[in-house]
Amino acid sequence: MEDPSDRSCSKAKRKTAGQQNLEARLKPQRHRGRDDSSREFRLRDWLIHYIENAFADVQLGEGTTLYEAAFQADYGFDPSELALSRTAERTDWRRIPLNDLFARADAIFFMNSAGKRFYSPAILRAVLIEGTRDGLMYDAFVFDLAGFVHGKRHADIPFAELYTANQRAAFVRFCKFAAFNAPREFGRNDPLRILNRIRKLDTP
Repeated sequence: MEDPSDRSCSKAKRKTAGQQNLEARLKPQRHRGRDDSSREFRLRDWLIHYIENAFADVQLGEGTTLYEAAFQADYGFDPSELALSRTAERTDWRRIPLNDLFARADAIFFMNSAGKRFYSPAILRAVLIEGTRDGLMYDAFVFDLAGFVHGKRHADIPFAELYTANQRAAFVRFCKFAAFNAPREFGRNDPLRILNRIRKLDTP
């Protein structure tokens, strides 16, 4: 007659073996997840450095400041923006506070070309560091960039003349990252449309 304790021991062994098989199947999946995340962060870091190098010498010059543009976007109801504009960063776009960029989502629509050239790398860098947050600034930037690249809006300096080849390449690399490697909130269709248009501009 079989000892009941033997059956219990056998079940425990089968359960343990089953758990081990399950853990063995799950471990590669968790490992791949870490690899994907690590690759994304490496791409982000590489792209941030690429953007910083491509726009290293860009200054605001006669460009519209972020705060002046926000003042215009708000129909002139907040005079404190003009006070901030007087002391705004004008020589090193990397020193622009990220929170200031995210808090003024519509400002990009009211900048002249020189302003866009100064603030565009700051915005690209901000979303690579912080993500899209609530998405408002990123969506406004992508919408404006699509119109600017496609030449559907009047601009004092066209996109193809405003940015150097290296700077246009930075936009191309950002769009590829947004479409293929970034989290879903970066979108896919709009970055791909911008990417294709920039490539056409650089085609002889």
